[in-house]
Amino acid sequence: MNIKRMKWILSFMLADAIGLIPENITIAHGDVDGMASAAIVKRARGDSYVVFSGPRSVSKMLGMIRRKHKIFIVDVAINPSALSEITRKLKRLKEKGSEITWIDHHPWTKEAIETIGRYAEIHVKEEKSAARLVMEILNPEDEVSRKIAEIADDADTAEYSMEISRLYRAGSRGSKLRKRIVDLMAEGKFMDEELEEKLKNSMEKEGKSRTEVNYQFLTTFSGKKFVLIDLRPSGGPGSVIAKELCLKEDFDFALVIFSCEKFSLYRCKGSENLSKVCEEYEGGGHPYACGGRIKMPFYRKILCKILGKGYRPPEIDELIERVRKLNEEASSDNNDKC
Repeated sequence: MNIKRMKWILSFMLADAIGLIPENITIAHGDVDGMASAAIVKRARGDSYVVFSGPRSVSKMLGMIRRKHKIFIVDVAINPSALSEITRKLKRLKEKGSEITWIDHHPWTKEAIETIGRYAEIHVKEEKSAARLVMEILNPEDEVSRKIAEIADDADTAEYSMEISRLYRAGSRGSKLRKRIVDLMAEGKFMDEELEEKLKNSMEKEGKSRTEVNYQFLTTFSGKKFVLIDLRPSGGPGSVIAKELCLKEDFDFALVIFSCEKFSLYRCKGSENLSKVCEEYEGGGHPYACGGRIKMPFYRKILCKILGKGYRPPEIDELIERVRKLNEEASSDNNDKC
């Protein structure tokens, strides 16, 4: 954990302990869909403290909340390995009098629904985006919320046919930009000149980096063709790059290495259940698109950041080998998923 993150955690816990955090807390995924979901919650329920999280970190965030709140968790999947830990945190918050609502469009196991349902109001349903589900549940008559859901649909299906969804995606990598986007959507303004300039500059930088993408084609042991896209050390718009390659090349799915700590999988065709791998790596998502975390010793992380593509630590090689082992077990339908 870096010093900046540690300072934020301490400041949040202190602010919550002395009652400076608003009654409503929204925990959202950090992509466009998560930002859109958080904005709809703000429109429907008023002022809300927004924090961004994911399947790996949601338990830690829940553990930081010390007082009674109305908590909305949106567009955050459940990692099966973290279920018991999340349940303990929710139980503690429930006993303190907190009201918890969890709205998600990712697949959940029956066990997760039954277990989490003891302590939270759960809404799990397959939709193009979580924001659409949040809108239908919390603010179905609001036209602005409906427009927000349309933006989330466009982004979370990786269509990106709308300029604003492309701009928002460029702003999904920094917490300050994310919160500004959430606030503007919640106000029904969507954009201002200052934000638009920042997002366009970010898009321009990403466009230049996409011309230098390093990728290679590999094959799973079962004969599936996939592309390895290495975006180290600075990351980039992995879903967009994967989709562009899908249109030009013939392969089944993409493995995107964003950094020495983060990866995603995106399906191009077929029915391979990619989420199996992501869940093993403390992540989650959809069968067709998901993400996970790569763990390695600190000194290798440093080497990886300094040397970039010039150094591939064994943990990344192990991930590639795990992906190559995708087989019928990973591609079969999950009958216990809802």
